[in-house]
Amino acid sequence: MSQLLTIGRVAALAEVSPDTIRYYERLGLLPKPLRTPAGYRLYADAIVHRLDVIRSAQKFGFSLGEIARFLRVRESGGKPCGEVRAAAERMLHAVDQQIAELKATRKRMTHTLQAWDERLIRTPANAPAHLLETLVRSPRVKTAPSPRAAPRAGRARW
Repeated sequence: MSQLLTIGRVAALAEVSPDTIRYYERLGLLPKPLRTPAGYRLYADAIVHRLDVIRSAQKFGFSLGEIARFLRVRESGGKPCGEVRAAAERMLHAVDQQIAELKATRKRMTHTLQAWDERLIRTPANAPAHLLETLVRSPRVKTAPSPRAAPRAGRARW
């Protein structure tokens, strides 16, 4: 038989704050709780497992909006499994892209450090090596002002 728990007890058991529980309610992640005559929230003890599922899914990488959508599909009798898996696969692809970008960044940094080491060896002890300046890929090209920006001959500028 299910025991009814106060928001404070649920928060303690699920290791979240009462504010988090209220926020999840507003987002539709949690069902509206029963209320006492005084307005206090009362939850079935199964809500603790639901909070664990939400927090675990969030740690995996799902947004709260995605989790709410998946849970709504489930609660309406649907099976969001395909959508959950497809979303997880998209997240994995994004992580793979980030890893590739980080590897490329690491490679550039390694080459920069090697170039700096060589530059420091060639730089006299009391002279600056201007290491940061080497990070600039190409100098900015100074262009002539556009004809519209130049004042026109014969016209007074007030």
